[in-house]
Amino acid sequence: MPLGTGAETDRVELIPDQNEYEPGDTARILLRAPFEPAEGMLTVRRAGVVRSERFRVAGGSTVLEVPITD
Repeated sequence: MPLGTGAETDRVELIPDQNEYEPGDTARILLRAPFEPAEGMLTVRRAGVVRSERFRVAGGSTVLEVPITD
């Protein structure tokens, strides 16, 4: 089913493992997708692009790890 049909099942969910983070923590974000296999791009920005990386989704979900810095 293509994205954009308005159905609830078409949404990608991002679920963080905590509500707040401190510098030095690593945010672990569960990404649940209504489709698989899939590829995505994680881009971290703060006053410009800090980093970007490609990731794959298999089994309908993956965990993204994002280091939290100052």
